[in-house]
Amino acid sequence: MKRISCLLLSLIFITALFAIPANAEEIADTGDIVGSVHTFEDGSYIIIGVPKISIIPMARSNSVSFSAEMPARFINSSNEIEWEYFLTATFSYVYGVSATCTNASYSYTIYDDSWKFSDGSTSRSGATAYGYGTFKNKFLFVTTKTVEIDLSMTCDVYGNLS
Repeated sequence: MKRISCLLLSLIFITALFAIPANAEEIADTGDIVGSVHTFEDGSYIIIGVPKISIIPMARSNSVSFSAEMPARFINSSNEIEWEYFLTATFSYVYGVSATCTNASYSYTIYDDSWKFSDGSTSRSGATAYGYGTFKNKFLFVTTKTVEIDLSMTCDVYGNLS
């Protein structure tokens, strides 16, 4: 149990250090999402969050399985949340030996009815989960903004996410 607790703390610390993309414009901490911020010309922005992790021990003592959720939140220029997208994945690894993504899914919530979501999907390959989708904002049947979602989470053989 002590080893799992140490592993959990290590995973959280390493994720916080390395899961934020290097090309991010700035780092945001909204209280519930910490991540990179990408700003649009109109003052709206999207926050791509650091994955939140929960450890679930597997039957084999040297294997660990955990799930992680990576959020993307779109906020308008008035600082109102308009929509959120979540990539959720389950990873399994044997410390120092192997890692794999065993499941990937997505969900979304729209708070402003002028937005529509389409083309949502997930995939997985090896130890990586991918999440996709398109959000379109329409005004009088004219698309005024399109935001493409293309997220990925990868687990290495030590349980670190990037």
